[in-house]
Parts: sequence; structure tokens; C-alpha cells
Amino acid sequence: MGKKDRKDAKTNTKELAAETKSEYDVNQAANMKRLEGLDAANLGNREELANLYRGLNTGSHGTVDTGRLGGVYDSAMAFGETGGFSPEREASIMENVQGLKQFGKTGGLTDADANRYRANGTYDEFNQTGGYTESDKAKIRQTSLAPIAGYASQTQDELNRRQAVQGGYGPGFDSAARALRRDAAKGMYEAGMASEMNIKDAVNSGRKWGAQGMTDSENAFQTLKTGNQYKGMMGAGEMETNLQDTISKYRMAGMSLAQASAAAIADVDQFNVTNNQNMQLAGAGGLQGLYNQDYNAAQHNLDLNSGLLNSEYQARTGVNSQLNELLMTPGFMEQLALAGVGGFAGAAGGALTGGLMPKK
Repeated sequence: MGKKDRKDAKTNTKELAAETKSEYDVNQAANMKRLEGLDAANLGNREELANLYRGLNTGSHGTVDTGRLGGVYDSAMAFGETGGFSPEREASIMENVQGLKQFGKTGGLTDADANRYRANGTYDEFNQTGGYTESDKAKIRQTSLAPIAGYASQTQDELNRRQAVQGGYGPGFDSAARALRRDAAKGMYEAGMASEMNIKDAVNSGRKWGAQGMTDSENAFQTLKTGNQYKGMMGAGEMETNLQDTISKYRMAGMSLAQASAAAIADVDQFNVTNNQNMQLAGAGGLQGLYNQDYNAAQHNLDLNSGLLNSEYQARTGVNSQLNELLMTPGFMEQLALAGVGGFAGAAGGALTGGLMPKK
């Protein structure tokens, strides 16, 4: 091969490299343009999706309403404060309690009731007098002695009459008068004693009846009174205790319901917080994934096109090197000349490289 042929081969190699580099740049620019077109076409969709992710990242999502639970809590707290008893209702019950306490003090019996139970003083009067006044006893004595005195007076009158009939003289008159006085005195004594004994027995019997009546009536009165007092005190105690127990029980029920409502509200609030946090994390993750996807897709396309261009460039460079080696092989040009293509090394090189070599 002559100097001219070698020079031509070197020139062809340089031109081939420049052309290959130019085509690489053109293809790379076209690739970037296609990527820009894809980005422009997907910009609306990507921006819409990004806005959705931003909404998840910054907004409040899936919030559960606790309004009705709050209503239950408020009602339960109000019920827990009063136990379901209004001040008027409680005052009414306490008024009954005070009435029972007062009943416990008096037994429900007045002084007039006590006096009637004691027969309005009759039993006390009989206990002291036996039911007999001094006037009554004097009448009894007078009545018991009156027959004897009358009999003695009549007998004395009869003796006097007989003595007068006999002219002032009557045998046995003095003896009869003495006997009359003796018998009258004895009779009056015996009648007086009997009368006094009868009065005493009657008075004692009356006093005994009065004492028994006083005892029975006082016992009945005190039994009724103390029984009523006991019932009043027990009723007041039980009613007051029951009221307090009922209020306490209802208050505890209200507070328990309020506590359960508060716990439920806290659970809902925690769910809302957790849900919002998860949604925000999902939004942030979505944004990150979207940006990573865009970046990875672009990088993949760049790498893919770069690889294809580099592969094509390397393939063409290899063919060009092989051609140059053939052109610089001793006797190759003579063989081409013998074949009728001598002097057309550029054309031969262009044919062998698939039209990449420039025409001479």
C-alpha cells in the first residue's frame, strides 16, 4: 500500500469517528427530546397524583365524629352529679325524713292524747280518793247511823208518852231508859264501825281500781309512744340511708357511664390521630415513590439509550477498524484492482460499514 492509500485510510477513520460521534449526539438529543415529550405528556397526570399525595400528607382524613359519644358523656356526668335527684325531689324526701324524726321524738302523741289515755285524770283521782269525797263519806256515815238514832228517839218518845199517861210515874222507866241509851250507843257504835269499814273498803277498792287503771293506761300509752318513737326513728334512718345509698348508686352508675364514654372518645381520638398519621405517612411515601419513579424511569431511559448508542458506536468503530486493517493489508488494494474496483477504497469502505463512510 502506498503512502496515499494509508493517508486516505487514516482520513476515512477520522471522518468515520467524527460522523459516528455526530450521529451519537443527534440520537442522544432526539432521546432527550422524546423524554421531554413524555414528561410533558405525563405532567398533568403526575401533578394530579402528586396533589393527591400532598393532600394526604397535609390534610385530616377519615375523622370519626365523637359528637354522640360526647353527648352521652355530658349526660352521664350530669346524672353522676345529682344521681337523678333534683334538689326539689331531695328536699321533699328530706322533709319526710324530718317528719319521721319528729315522730320519733313524740311518738305521734300529744299531751291531750296522753291525758285521754289516762282517762282525763280519773284513774289518778280514784287512786287518791277511791272515788269518794269527804262529803260522800259523811253522807254514808249519816245514812248508816240515822236508823239507830231515829229508833232511839222514837223509843225515848214512847217511854216519855207512857210515863205521862201514868201520871208521871212508870215502873221500870229508868231501867228502860238506861237500856235504851245503852242499846242506842252500842248500835250507833256498831253501825258507825260498820259504816267506816264499808267506806274504807269502798275507798280502797276505788283506789285499787284507779291504781290499776293508771298502771294499765300508762303502760298502754308508753308502749304505743315508745313503739311509735322507735318506728319513727327507724323509718327516718332507713329513708335517709336509702336516699343516700340510692343517690350514691346512681351517681356511681352515671360516673361509670361517663368513664366508659370518655374511654370510647379517647379510643376514637387515638384512632383519628393514628389514621391521620398513617395517611400523612402514606402521602409522604407516595410523593417520595412518585419522585423516585420519575427519576428512575428517566435514568433507565437514559441508560438504555446511552447503552444502545454506545453499542452502536462501538460496533461501527470495530467495523471501521477492521476496514482500515483490510485497506492497510499489503496487496489488498491490488486485489481490489484485479477485481475491478481499484482506486475506490472510500467506496469500498463505505459499503463495508453500511454506508457510514463518506463518499469520495
